[in-house]
Amino acid sequence: MVDASGRPGRVRTLTVVSTPHPGALAEAPRSDDDQRARSQYMIDWRETPATEERMPADGASLLRALHAGRVPSASSDAHVRHLTRPGASPRP
Repeated sequence: MVDASGRPGRVRTLTVVSTPHPGALAEAPRSDDDQRARSQYMIDWRETPATEERMPADGASLLRALHAGRVPSASSDAHVRHLTRPGASPRP
């Protein structure tokens, strides 16, 4: 995955409002027990190859359950359609 930091010559400025600063995100689980527990899902998902298979399985029921009450239905449906296409990848 290539992000903006991997292409400094192509990105003049970047503002991300949906995630914490990468340095803070990396430091928080190391220094805060509560944040370590709250962030464990990211490690579990990244290190468990079956995650990408579980999300679209059974009509994407697990993904839809994670979205329930948090993501508008139309957005969730679009996400599910994208992830269930043959050869689809959650990574750009």
